[in-house]
Amino acid sequence: MILGIIRILWITTKSSQIKLIDIDFETMATEQKASLFGSVNSTNYYSIGCKKGNSISDKNKIWFSDAVEARKAGYKPSRYCDFTTLIDF
Repeated sequence: MILGIIRILWITTKSSQIKLIDIDFETMATEQKASLFGSVNSTNYYSIGCKKGNSISDKNKIWFSDAVEARKAGYKPSRYCDFTTLIDF
């Protein structure tokens, strides 16, 4: 699969508006598959809604599709996050 950014020039005929839209398919693919993330500078992983994870900059985030993947990578669940809403199938 080729991932990247596509730029679309969107012109509406009714209102004659012109919009330039960038679609980042790599980010979309990552966010659709990932439900957990960790920092490259620690060994904890966080759920997407966890406030403690908000302090991690995007450039330092590493994404995981589930807890099994995170644990295999050597990460452990953050004690500050509620993981009861995550369901692994």
